[in-house]
Amino acid sequence: MNITHVARAATAVIALAVALAASTANSQSNITTAIQAKLAAGVANLQSSCGDEIKNFCSTVTPGEGREVLCIEAHEDKLSPKCLFAMHEAAKTLKLSTDTMKEATTACGGDVAKFCAQTPAGQGRLLQCLMTNKASVSQPCAVDLQKLSDLAGN
Repeated sequence: MNITHVARAATAVIALAVALAASTANSQSNITTAIQAKLAAGVANLQSSCGDEIKNFCSTVTPGEGREVLCIEAHEDKLSPKCLFAMHEAAKTLKLSTDTMKEATTACGGDVAKFCAQTPAGQGRLLQCLMTNKASVSQPCAVDLQKLSDLAGN
């Protein structure tokens, strides 16, 4: 994976963590909260591991909209192994999380319609509804719900 892909994935990790953090935690499912915590830990590690590079090479860049990541990309030949590793790990975590969520979304579409039609979407409510009905959902959906649970460490 080259630095451009890693950096863009790292930007997505930060954006996803911010979006998840903006949701109301008390109405999220435990799985959503655990995945959010994993992504937030990855962001914190990324900020810690690449802080010197951001400070040294990109201190004049206005944060936001991926500008710092683009700046770091411009200095990829000067990045520390620690920063490169943190970027790679953050990208891996994001990819696994998004792939697992996409698979569950595809596998559980019919089950959402069947068991959770009255449940408002957002803040982990549909996932919580599916988990409540896990014994009754389709086999593909149950498999992907287990993958989400495993990803969350539950």
